[in-house]
Amino acid sequence: MLEEAPAPVEGAPAAESAPAPEPVTEPVPEPVTAETFGWDDWDGQNESLPEQARGWHERFDARSQKELQKAQDESRRHRMLYDSLFSGDEDPRIAESTEALTTLQREVAAERAATQETINAYEQHMELEGERYSSWLFQNYESELDAIQADPSSMAALEVLIEGGIDTHNALDMYRLGPGAMKGAAELAKQGVQEAVILRLMKAEHRTTAAPQAPPVRRSSPASQVVTGARPSQAPSPPPPRRISNMSAYDARIEVARRAIAKSRR
Repeated sequence: MLEEAPAPVEGAPAAESAPAPEPVTEPVPEPVTAETFGWDDWDGQNESLPEQARGWHERFDARSQKELQKAQDESRRHRMLYDSLFSGDEDPRIAESTEALTTLQREVAAERAATQETINAYEQHMELEGERYSSWLFQNYESELDAIQADPSSMAALEVLIEGGIDTHNALDMYRLGPGAMKGAAELAKQGVQEAVILRLMKAEHRTTAAPQAPPVRRSSPASQVVTGARPSQAPSPPPPRRISNMSAYDARIEVARRAIAKSRR
C-alpha cells in the first residue's frame, strides 16, 4: 500500500527559482577625435591614423610635399643667385629672362606666319571666286552687259539694285524686265523686302525672259560673301579697292559686275 505524501505545512516558504543569467555586453570604444588621438605616440604613418582620417591625411600629405618641393626649388634658385652675385658673375635671372623672351618671340613669329598663310589662302580663294562669278555673268548675260556698258545710267541703276542687297545676276534679270522692274525692285529693297519675294513680284508684274540660274556656292565658303553679302551701313567711297578680299560685300559685288562688263569689251 502506497504512502501518501505529507501535506504541505501552512505558512512554510515556497522554494525560490534560480535567477536568469544577465547578458554580457562588451564595452563600446569611444570614437577617436583630434583631441583624444595620441599624437605624441604617432609614428607619422597613414595606416596608424583612424580610418576616417586617412583620406584627409593622404591629400594633406600630397599638398605638403608639393609645397615643400616648390619651396626647395625657390631656395636653390636664391642660393644660385647669391652665389653668382657674390662671385661677380652675371645675374642668372638675365639668362632665364632672355631664354623666355626668345621662346616667346619664336611662338609669336610662328603664329604670325600661320595667320599670314591663312590670309593669303583666303585672298586667293576670294579672287578666284570673284573671277569665276564674273566669268559666269559674262557667259550668261553678255548682251545685257554690252548694253549696260553703252549706257552709264543703266550701270547706275544696276548699282542701286546691288546696293539694296540684290545679287548681281538677279539685278541683271531685273534689267531684262525693263526700267520699271528695276525701279520697283529698288523701292522694295529699300523697304526691306526679301530678294526672293522681289523677284517673284517683278516677274509676275512684268514680262519675263528666261534667265540662267546662278552657279551654286557653298554657304560656308568665303566666296558666298561675293554673292550674298549684306548691304553695307554706308555707301562705299570710290574708287573701290582692287582686291575683292579687302572689299565690303557691296563693293565686291560691284567689282564683280564691273569685271564682267570689262570682259564684254574684249
